Amino acid sequence: MINRFITIFTAVLIISSAAVAQLVFDPQLAGRDVAFPDTPVGQTSEIRYTATSRGNGPWTVNLNTNNQQFAVVPNQFVVQNGQAVAFVLRFTPQQAGVVNGLLSGSYTNGREAPRINVNMSGRGVQAGGPRIAADPDTLDLYIYTDELGTIWQSTEVAVTISNTGNAALNIQSITDNANWLICDRNAAFAIAAGQSVDVTFSVPQQSIDALTPDIYEAVITVNSNAGNQQHLAIPVTFERDFVPHYLVVLGDNEPATDHAILVASATIDGEELDEWDEVGVFNPRDDLAGSGPYELEWPIAFIAWGDDQNAGFDGFRQNEAFDFRIWDASAAHEYHAEAEFVGGPERFANNSVSEVVLSSAPDFVDQVIPLRAGWTNISLRVTPEERYWAGDPGPEVPAIFESVRAHVNIVKNDRGQFYLPANNFNGIPYIDLERGLQVRMSTADTLIIRGTPIPEDEEITLIRGWNLVAYYPNRSLTMAAAFEDLTRRNLLVIAKDDQGRFHIPNQNFGGNVPIRPGSALMINIRENCTFHYPAQQLAGFSRPESTDDDSTFFYDPPKPTSDNMSILISAVDGIVVRDGAEIACRTPSGFIAGASRLKGPPPW
Repeated sequence: MINRFITIFTAVLIISSAAVAQLVFDPQLAGRDVAFPDTPVGQTSEIRYTATSRGNGPWTVNLNTNNQQFAVVPNQFVVQNGQAVAFVLRFTPQQAGVVNGLLSGSYTNGREAPRINVNMSGRGVQAGGPRIAADPDTLDLYIYTDELGTIWQSTEVAVTISNTGNAALNIQSITDNANWLICDRNAAFAIAAGQSVDVTFSVPQQSIDALTPDIYEAVITVNSNAGNQQHLAIPVTFERDFVPHYLVVLGDNEPATDHAILVASATIDGEELDEWDEVGVFNPRDDLAGSGPYELEWPIAFIAWGDDQNAGFDGFRQNEAFDFRIWDASAAHEYHAEAEFVGGPERFANNSVSEVVLSSAPDFVDQVIPLRAGWTNISLRVTPEERYWAGDPGPEVPAIFESVRAHVNIVKNDRGQFYLPANNFNGIPYIDLERGLQVRMSTADTLIIRGTPIPEDEEITLIRGWNLVAYYPNRSLTMAAAFEDLTRRNLLVIAKDDQGRFHIPNQNFGGNVPIRPGSALMINIRENCTFHYPAQQLAGFSRPESTDDDSTFFYDPPKPTSDNMSILISAVDGIVVRDGAEIACRTPSGFIAGASRLKGPPPW
């Protein structure tokens, strides 16, 4: 039986006593002892080598060992110029204990004969070999929300892989049959007899986000040299349990009054709910007071709770009207629902039961996006209606820009893909609603898109480096307020708009730059992450500074182009800079490439 031992060396050395020698051994031999792994008596371990001629050949190689428990195969060979020959060193211990030997020889091209002298060592161990064990031998990972709204998660677990045998255990690979599980050890490694190594398995955030509530199963396979146990299987279960959108959180005491609700059926635009869609009921003060998920059967039954300040709950007061809403889980969108009562009171009444049929239609709105002549960065804050789509995963660019096609020069995304209507060419497969677009117009025009509003605080995925990110709020936030979450986590390097204005949080600069609805921002992020804009009720932001009319500038600011560079001025030497002073930069040919009016103290 042969134990294959892979040794990784990062350096390659030409072994020669003369500078002209061009035979290269990989792994290197000169100046390095050869150590074999612990090997059961009577079995063989190997270390593989190659000899490559890079000139001055052909080379004749002769190698020998002074101990019969070591061998080199083949021990004589010729390496032609530009070719390589493989050979192996072998260790076959005849007794337990440490064994030492010497590898010696030379290689010659008829003119030069560099010598090789390498010490070898290995340890023979009694028969029995390595033995693999894992603790735990099954893995349970989960993420779920309990009845009080607490999110419990275990999406990372360490497994102790042990060698309970009496010879070195070589872990050759660790694989799994799932696309949602990762391991922190991707390279081969060894475990000495009686020793253990911890290996961590986890479900990354991107996998958690992509999985729907369900139970997922996989098998981890640890491939090793442990005889009949060389394939150790570890079953894995990952439970992605339901996390409701309409989450009613009760205190230690239930409210004193309640009203049972039975939803006999519910539809969105004529279609029945899908699994994990939800129904919530709100009081006239917009407090969620009851909810239930659709679990592929009717009715949806839940309790509408009464107002009880002693229990710390803001619910319904006697005879108040119900406000029903439907949460579309797949679209991540909330719809107001019309209620047809088929039984029971139509208003809140303690200890009552009401049965309702709910129907909702998408609340379509028009997003109006002004497009100026030249370049404009835009994004959609609505999910476009069906006529803009040719299928998943996003709306089509030609359909979105059809109404302004005559004036569109080019549309680009942040992946370098583009749409040229004049050439009937579209290289953008679909519009990613988390990302913005760069649009160049020959003439100013207005783009109007009909769709359902995207929630202002919808989560957006960002990658390290530059992102052209969509702007969902239908109101003007300052850059500081919009990206407060990224700044707090020290992730935001810089944010820029299509007019060259920018915000650098670490310099405390540009925080009051306003963002217009429908625009898109270039932001540079330190690492992959997710973020969301502040919801309206949570947004605290200062009023944007008033902007100067371009016509009042001494230096006329240029029209934006598709490229720009941010300049931060920390000081101006030699003069006193007063509010209202202007600064500009010119190209070598004299054109103004950027200009700004200076306000307050530096930086500007």
